[in-house]
Amino acid sequence: MAIKISDIAKMAGVSKASVSLALNEKPGISDQTRTKIIKIAKEHGYQPLRKKRQDITSNLGTVTFLVVTTSGVVKSNYRTLPFFNSLISCLSAEVGALNGSLKTITINQEELGQRIGELKTTATSFLVLGTDLNQENTELLKKHLKHVVFLDTYFEDLDADFVTMDNY
Repeated sequence: MAIKISDIAKMAGVSKASVSLALNEKPGISDQTRTKIIKIAKEHGYQPLRKKRQDITSNLGTVTFLVVTTSGVVKSNYRTLPFFNSLISCLSAEVGALNGSLKTITINQEELGQRIGELKTTATSFLVLGTDLNQENTELLKKHLKHVVFLDTYFEDLDADFVTMDNY
């Protein structure tokens, strides 16, 4: 049977929280306690249930951030607005942390139907800024794009992946 954090805590005479701090290289315990905990864990072959995030090797590839401009909030000059500039920077950093790259494509809503075929051949995974997308265009994108997540929109009767401002 595999040794657990609770077992190490009993053997070391410390709390489970102390064991967690030691094994995750976090501050909050003395060096002496940390050394004792790590020694016990090694002696008993402790293996964490989950790998540390930094130990996970990922090659995400290219993620396409699709922005559909309209006459509403997301106009052709959306990049000049601080929110969208920050959003794209954060997305790029997160995708980069997973060994991927972020590609941004901007299409006017009126051209969406004509350019959907081009999108399918350009990329395989999409994050779509859906702030001003109507349900018809959302359905069109969902139907034609294989891996797609819609940001900042939601349609209850559409079976798709959505992330709204309240993180639902």
